[in-house]
Amino acid sequence: MLDLNEKRSTIGKYNEKIDNILTKIKAYKIQANRLDNGNSSVLMKSEEIEETLQRKINLLKNIQQDKINQQKAYESIKDKQHSEEILEVQYQEKYVNIEHEVNNNYNLSLEKLKLYKKISGSQREANQRIDILRDDIIKMGQINFEAENRYSNQLQRYDSLFEKYNEIHKAKKSLEVMISEIDKIATERFKQTFNRVKTYFNEIFKKIFSGGEGRLIIECEEDILNSGIDIIAHLPGKKTQNIELLSSGEKALTAIALLLALWKANPSPFCLFDEIDTSLDDVNAEKLTHIFKGGDLNQSQLIVITHQKTTMEAADTLYGITMEESGISKIVSVKFEK
Repeated sequence: MLDLNEKRSTIGKYNEKIDNILTKIKAYKIQANRLDNGNSSVLMKSEEIEETLQRKINLLKNIQQDKINQQKAYESIKDKQHSEEILEVQYQEKYVNIEHEVNNNYNLSLEKLKLYKKISGSQREANQRIDILRDDIIKMGQINFEAENRYSNQLQRYDSLFEKYNEIHKAKKSLEVMISEIDKIATERFKQTFNRVKTYFNEIFKKIFSGGEGRLIIECEEDILNSGIDIIAHLPGKKTQNIELLSSGEKALTAIALLLALWKANPSPFCLFDEIDTSLDDVNAEKLTHIFKGGDLNQSQLIVITHQKTTMEAADTLYGITMEESGISKIVSVKFEK
């Protein structure tokens, strides 16, 4: 626009000069007519003036032609500017329409759409890609607009559960360390107790059977706390055999020997036996009474519930229940003097 204004100003100046020249030409023509019959010098001067006039005329024509050309250029620039303004309006309308279409169809702004920009090789390739994505969207079905909120809620729940999981995992490790320490202590104490019980079992077994050998063997030394225990009984005059191969009386005495060994390893002030001699005959019951009277149980007061006469004879005090009248029970006590 500045160039056009400058050209317009220049054209105006040239027009003023042309008007001045034309005025001078008229004046020169008037003088030429007055001096038409003048001397040769005047004639020569007239010719020079005509030549000058012709040059001025040619210059004027050139200036006028430049003016026309500049006017045409100005009109062309003005038309081009007008066309560009129309294109700008059209592109602005197209931009608004595209923005509206993207927002309605994809729920996106053009600023966000630029983040997903993918350069395609051609417009055709881009259109094909759009058709494929549109078909995929249709196949996906109706959009769940609550999905984002649900995802946010699930993410919060996941973070909370994951935090609790980490806490539980740390607690688990701490418990595993504690359990490992407890297992070590329990294993050590079990070994100590087992060794005492094993020794007491063998001693009591020999006293009950007047010889032989009773052994306790741990099946798995690597995992003592979860291991089983084998009971091996070697009765006098018999081969060493598992407890399952003994008679019922021998099994009962072996079990009583183990029970007494456990009690001796951790004695208590009172010891109660309920029908412990039920499966014993008189000979084996007498063996049991020898143990009751021995020094192994002298740290406790023994209470024995029994129907065996042999066992009753070994007691210091006898308590019995009798029913002299129907439906009326009566306690009878007898103290034996040594």
